[in-house]
Amino acid sequence: MPALVRPTPVVRSAALSEASGAQVFLKLENLLEPVGSFKLRGAFNRMSLLTEEEKRRGVVTASAGNHGQAVAYCASLSGVDAVVFMPVNTPKIKAESVGRFGAGIRLEGADYDDAERRAHEFERESGRVFIHPFYDTAVMAGQGTVALELMEQTGGVDVIVVPVGGGGLACGCAVAAKALNPNIRVIGVQPETSAPFVESKKAGRRVESPIGDSLADALTGEIIADDMFELFDSLVDEAVAVSEAALADAVYMMLKRHGIAVEGGGAAGVAALLGGIPGVAGKRVAVIVTGRGIDPSALAKIIKEKENIY
Repeated sequence: MPALVRPTPVVRSAALSEASGAQVFLKLENLLEPVGSFKLRGAFNRMSLLTEEEKRRGVVTASAGNHGQAVAYCASLSGVDAVVFMPVNTPKIKAESVGRFGAGIRLEGADYDDAERRAHEFERESGRVFIHPFYDTAVMAGQGTVALELMEQTGGVDVIVVPVGGGGLACGCAVAAKALNPNIRVIGVQPETSAPFVESKKAGRRVESPIGDSLADALTGEIIADDMFELFDSLVDEAVAVSEAALADAVYMMLKRHGIAVEGGGAAGVAALLGGIPGVAGKRVAVIVTGRGIDPSALAKIIKEKENIY
């Protein structure tokens, strides 16, 4: 498989710097072509390790959207047959993108966790290789290159704010960043409607918490295993939750002030910073903007509400 992941830009955000009192940089993973998400990094790293026998068997995955696109794209480059299971409420734009890269699409399951269960059933039936979106060391390592890049591009930061769904990006970035600066502070962000890492971090152990719908659809779902939480807890210093209103404000702010359309999950770090993170004033802060796959109708609704268009 040819090398295809190119560095994404880092830009200074005057608006967020003013709002937070910090020097804020945005790591724009939404500009990672052709998928528009950091997920390409992990999928590429994992798919590049497939044996010839595994390639012949084909792959299957489950995704809320971005990982599915990444696996589908990598599979198309290497001639591997891919099937992607996605929840029935997946934004249309993400499902269409998976299909455009040539993978088979199975819209099954009420949420990500349900779609993953069905994908594993298909894995056992078909003999395909399951490519997990985050619970895989090769995937985490690929995603950790986000932090390596931004540390080089910025000359180093004091704080990294990163959206959290399954926890793979946060863990990968924490390992990479802390290898360069052991004192760096890594803050994970989840939507209030689906914040199992936040609640488990508070409890000091993996606990059950409600899982609901969110504008940040890519960040919803349960913690997959005890060892996933233990890894997250050991690497990520803090976890915070943001409201749906804050996510919408962040999406709007990114469009209005930076001219960039991002999905709800991609704007989670921005939402947290706008809401006020204690102890960041005067610090160098990097916010990872993870993806751009917002449904046009959802974006139009946010614009209409924020600009009072009737």
